[in-house]
Amino acid sequence: MIESQTEPAIPSILQKIVATKKEEVFQAKRLKSYDSIRAEVHVLLDSQRVPRRGFAKALRQKVAQQQIAIIAEIKKASPSKGVICPDLDPVFVAKQYEHAGAVCLSVLTDVHYFQGKNQYLIAARDACQLPVLRKDFMIDPYQIFESYLLGADCILLIVACLETDALHEMHRIACQLGMDVLIEVHTQEELTRALTLPDSEHNIYGINNRDLHTFATNLQTSIRLKQTLEAQTAAHIDNPDSDSFESTDSVDSIDSVDSVDSVDSVDSVESTDSIDANKQPSPAAASLTSSFLLVTESGIDNADDMRLMLEHQIYCFLIGEQFMKTALPGNTLAALLQSV
Repeated sequence: MIESQTEPAIPSILQKIVATKKEEVFQAKRLKSYDSIRAEVHVLLDSQRVPRRGFAKALRQKVAQQQIAIIAEIKKASPSKGVICPDLDPVFVAKQYEHAGAVCLSVLTDVHYFQGKNQYLIAARDACQLPVLRKDFMIDPYQIFESYLLGADCILLIVACLETDALHEMHRIACQLGMDVLIEVHTQEELTRALTLPDSEHNIYGINNRDLHTFATNLQTSIRLKQTLEAQTAAHIDNPDSDSFESTDSVDSIDSVDSVDSVDSVDSVESTDSIDANKQPSPAAASLTSSFLLVTESGIDNADDMRLMLEHQIYCFLIGEQFMKTALPGNTLAALLQSV
């Protein structure tokens, strides 16, 4: 088992969502077993019929040029705001976003709290050439395989609602399948836990400016946690031999992933492929090499907010509500980019 750091104090809204997800995964496994869904993934992997589009790569290309990279979100509703876009057409919105200059898409697939659908992701991805994040609450390895079959190029892991073993297990499976991972944090404690993950080209660090306990947003959260990431990077560069960073990018070991049929895995997921067999990086060393990829999430409402992030060399933005509450989300995105 991974040595636990500070385990999550899950906000009440996440507790409710996690409880719902446990039931959803339980019902999904009754319809299609873990072994069956994993076998389907193997078929696709072997055939190379659905290659991933490179979510992290698309962001890095923009960051390397110090250009804005927008992850534009397709979202119908949220627990805090209710219905945002009553007549959501994911195909129309995806095409609008691509034309307006989005670099990637984020698609909500959670049904109960965000009124999303898996079909929204499939339809949006088929309608454009952009890499797509499956925005959902991952609490079981089953969902990682499910995301692959849906065509997701990237999955979300929210550190606040996962214990350390579960976080590592799902990160490893996603990387082995060639999917990128948006690792979402809001606090210093969550970042410390996130930085125990192995270094990988698939890692993207998402800083959520919204406090999930109070729903208040504070853009200083991104700035503060970015400074922590920079400090960790500097520490590793100064002492590169302090830890051994293991690669998670080989799909060869996916055969040895055993079934994890209990949806209680969010509370304590034992390694199914000897995660502890390899030395893991310590929090002090961080799972970073020469650079890291950072995305700021929530609370980006206007050009001034974006300029503040740019002043701190934060170039990647995940924005949804500001676009989705308008009749033409792509036009709103284009106008925002022009105003910065």
